[in-house]
Amino acid sequence: MPFNPNHFQLHRVNDTQWLIHHTDYPPTDPQHAVAFVEQIEGDLTTVVWLRGTPLPTQYPSPDAVLADLRVFSNQESRSTRPINIPHFPPAAPSGQEPQHGK
Repeated sequence: MPFNPNHFQLHRVNDTQWLIHHTDYPPTDPQHAVAFVEQIEGDLTTVVWLRGTPLPTQYPSPDAVLADLRVFSNQESRSTRPINIPHFPPAAPSGQEPQHGK
């Protein structure tokens, strides 16, 4: 599924507080609420990530929180399957022939 930056919406609670919602989930689903955002001062906004998101907890503005979350989510959606690494038996010590089952 292609990344849609509008999956996350910033909803104002009051003059200094917002919630970030993930709109793919209904409001009754616990995954709908992503973060609680509070503007402390003009250039200090704190975030409580409600789903263990590994992003900073301080930003310059609520819009910066939303932008960073969208960038992070876009990177997550591009993850690929692990690359297979060939496995070989351990090398025999020098000067000895490898022993096969006795």
